[in-house]
Amino acid sequence: MKFSFSKGTLPIILEQLWGLYPTATRYVALEIKDSSSLSLFIYNCTTQEISQNSISIDTSDIIKQFDVRNNGFVWKNEQDLPFSLTPIQQHKNVDMFRELERNVLVIKIINTDWEGYILVYFSKNKKHFGFLESESSFTHENREIIGQTAVNAISFCLKKSNQDNQLLETIQKSINALSGNRKMEDRGNQSQVKLLENMILEMAVEYLQNIGKEQKISFILSPDAREKIQRFRGSPSNLRIMLNQACILAANLNSIDTVVIESWHLISNIAEQDESLEAPTPTIQHRHLKIYQWLDKIEDAVNSVIMSHENPTGALVGKAMQPSVSAPAISDMLNKQKQKIIILLNEFPTRWPQTRNHFKPVQNLLIKKNFDETKSA
Repeated sequence: MKFSFSKGTLPIILEQLWGLYPTATRYVALEIKDSSSLSLFIYNCTTQEISQNSISIDTSDIIKQFDVRNNGFVWKNEQDLPFSLTPIQQHKNVDMFRELERNVLVIKIINTDWEGYILVYFSKNKKHFGFLESESSFTHENREIIGQTAVNAISFCLKKSNQDNQLLETIQKSINALSGNRKMEDRGNQSQVKLLENMILEMAVEYLQNIGKEQKISFILSPDAREKIQRFRGSPSNLRIMLNQACILAANLNSIDTVVIESWHLISNIAEQDESLEAPTPTIQHRHLKIYQWLDKIEDAVNSVIMSHENPTGALVGKAMQPSVSAPAISDMLNKQKQKIIILLNEFPTRWPQTRNHFKPVQNLLIKKNFDETKSA
């Protein structure tokens, strides 16, 4: 058994129309494959199954015959169609007026997955629509209402189906990632790894609190989710992307103010996973871990200011940090932890490129170091 929205475009459309007009006598679909290929499908209302029939007709003739104008539909007389099907048993009470003769609603469908025409055959019995007066069942105004209602209903159900399919795809990716059971080997002293894991978890909890304030939703982590985040070894920006996706997924699957993020909500970025397999996890001395994390926050803030086309001054960088700090606080950290910062910058020469190239306080620190070394030499 499948979700109703994952059956395919044509079954969704036909089931929607059958729900709107259950007393219609026939539902036919003409799928345009290309300029010379056409497929005909008939919907069985009783079994809700679709059968394919062979048909020989030029596609260009169909397009000319079914000129649906701008509103997406047109009414046709069954006898004027460029093909014939097995006659349908009609009610005895048949009105012979011209308006009533046009009893087939033709709807044009242009979708990425399906293109063609849907034909809904109505009985010529004037009492076909019980909610309308018998003498005015198929007036021009009523037929316009019937046609526009069908077009609007199809448009809405396809849009909703697409949204549901996207959510289902996200869930499937999460399940696939979980079933893959990819393991990472931690390097270095076990106590250092544990401290690093706790710092990563603190960053995640702080970021979720900020999202919760903006969305007026309380996000909390399940024990399994906390464990998975502690094992995360990507960059802070990739961690935020993963948490943001998890919040969207969890919030859509729950309609309560307090949303629990489970481990399967956390979908690691594929590129980040590949990168973590290729590049070894850097070994950081225990006393340098907090400075390393602080430099990561500075790097993210500098990059954010540059992306806003502004000069990364101490004040703007401090404001962009999570949580925000003052420019004097940054200067104080640089002065007190100068030696540790220089050691980390030397040990990881390719890390924090934006900070090295655009953030003056750190640049001045490096210039002063080089000057002192030259002077002593």
